Amino acid sequence: ATIDVAEIKDNEYSIYPNPARDYVKVSGEDINSISVYNCLGALVERVEAKGNTTSISTSSYNTGVYFITVEQNNGVSTTQKMVVTH
Repeated sequence: ATIDVAEIKDNEYSIYPNPARDYVKVSGEDINSISVYNCLGALVERVEAKGNTTSISTSSYNTGVYFITVEQNNGVSTTQKMVVTH
């Protein structure tokens, strides 16, 4: 018997500019929501995706390293590092 396994592709989205100053854009297909965590793992912001490109203001963030988790509509989530400078 064979089992059909769906292929999961990492990083089907992009985060730019990185490092970010005033904003960061997350673009990709089939994105449901975007969560931003600080380096301690605390949730900083959660944003519902708006189309294929969503802009997030980082002007109120402290300078440092953050992690952006993108959750796709199929339930798969992927995390990437983002740096904020001012």
